[in-house]
Parts: sequence; structure tokens; C-alpha cells
Amino acid sequence: MNTDRIVKEARIIMYAALIVGMALLAVGIAFAWTDARIIANNRSVVGLSFIPLTVSFFYYLKLTRIRNNPQTMKAIIINENDERLNALKNEADARAHKIVQAALFLAYMGYTLIVPEDIFESVGWWILLLILMLSLISQGILTAASLRKEQAIHEENE
Repeated sequence: MNTDRIVKEARIIMYAALIVGMALLAVGIAFAWTDARIIANNRSVVGLSFIPLTVSFFYYLKLTRIRNNPQTMKAIIINENDERLNALKNEADARAHKIVQAALFLAYMGYTLIVPEDIFESVGWWILLLILMLSLISQGILTAASLRKEQAIHEENE
């Protein structure tokens, strides 16, 4: 069982998330102390800091469990690296993306049809349109990148 790569990757993610979380927390506290009004509510920056700090905390827990009980973590590490399980996870992610894309499309169409006077004027309408377009474009870009990667691997093996 090769845990070196997994431990290194977990450390990088943990430290990156910790740095981002601490930076957001420091900026939020600095805004609150100086009463700077760069954004409408300074507490939102502090609230955003909890996401990367939580990610960092859970990666810390993972690293300590690997260090303290490597045998109990063996099954988890195998599950994370098993190609068949990763293929199933990728398929589930693709289905979830399609469901979210359909929900965005329905929300956009519903908003457009229910409140036609907001078309081209409402910020919410533009945000829904932008997110829907980004989801459609990103799907094509990611598919093309995956195909290029597979082709490069195939050519490398020949």
C-alpha cells in the first residue's frame, strides 16, 4: 500500500485550504475592526472562511488517522484509488451535473415565462442565464480535455 502520494496530496490540500481560510478570516476581521465597507456585509467574508477551514480540519483528521491507524485506513485508501470505483463516482458526478443543468434550465425558463418583465433587466435573470451557459460550455470544454488526455495516453502506449 503506497500511502506516500495520498499523504502528500492530503497535506497540500490541507495547507492550501488552511491558508485560504485564515486569509479570509483575517480579511473579515480586519474589515470589521476598521469598519471598511468594501462589501455590503463584512461578516460574509468571515462566514466564507469556515468552508476552507473545515476542509483543512477534515484533511488533518484524515492524516492523523492514517498516521495513527494505517491498517484501518487501508480500506478507505483502496476505495479512493480503485479505478472501478472512481469510474462509478465519475459516472455519478456526470449524472448529478446533468440533473443540476436541467434544474438550471427549468429555473431559467420558469423565471423567463413567469416574470417576463424582468428579461434583460433583472440581475437574477442574468445570473441564471450566465450559470446555465457556463454549465453548458464547461461540459464541452471538459469533454474535449478528457478526450485529448485519453488520446495522449493511447498514443504514449503505442
